[in-house]
Amino acid sequence: MKERIIVMLIAFGSIVLCNKSYWKSGMNKRERSVSIILMLIALYLGIQYAANLNMLGLYELVDLVFTDTALTIDKWLTVSE
Repeated sequence: MKERIIVMLIAFGSIVLCNKSYWKSGMNKRERSVSIILMLIALYLGIQYAANLNMLGLYELVDLVFTDTALTIDKWLTVSE
């Protein structure tokens, strides 16, 4: 787990160092919000990676939200013979 945390610190440190001048030079509101959202997603995935957790991923979220709707649409479109 220590190795994964070190990898995360290196990754986020390099992101901050590369984007530091861009953040200071003046980002508009939309750019700042997109940057924050992407950093939060990266942080969520990084914590999941570093702690070796099996938290809710994108596939599970889509499956949870859209399975019943997809099955209902499939039932409507199925032609009975």
